[in-house]
Amino acid sequence: MLPDPAHIEILIARAPGRFADLIAAAHTTGCRMNELVSARPSQFSDNGRQLTVIGKGNKIRTIDLSDGAYEIIRRAVSDKAPWIFSHDGQQYRMVSSRWRNLCRGFSCRSGPDNDGVVPFPFHHLRHSFAVNYLKMPRPDGSPASIYMLSKHLGHTSVKTTEIYLDYRRRRSSRP
Repeated sequence: MLPDPAHIEILIARAPGRFADLIAAAHTTGCRMNELVSARPSQFSDNGRQLTVIGKGNKIRTIDLSDGAYEIIRRAVSDKAPWIFSHDGQQYRMVSSRWRNLCRGFSCRSGPDNDGVVPFPFHHLRHSFAVNYLKMPRPDGSPASIYMLSKHLGHTSVKTTEIYLDYRRRRSSRP
């Protein structure tokens, strides 16, 4: 199950400081948590609207940023901080724990403060990005390319990326 887009927005709105930008960046870029947490300002190309990340196995890839992703990352970049997403100038640590606490904090509340957020793993932001990518047509109106998505996500095989095609088909075939 993919996270509900409204729940993602609630968590972004309630996250403290740069943690909200980190969540939004994961959702709009499809990057893995560690790729974003370790990203430095020098990896962001303001004029090229790209971000170079270091993925699994220290593989380097450069991704094109959507308008939304570009604005989030541009806003987060600081000349003073050594990382794009930092907490008081320090690299984020224990992001998974922070994420769990954020999700758990809302789902366990009772009363008017309970927004009904269903907890989900941080990595599901990446899955949500991938499915949304495939739903969006390219600027020329043609369908999104599974091969471009595979490259964007840093998958070594397009077979890994094909799971998102199956998900899209299942969702679109429902009444």
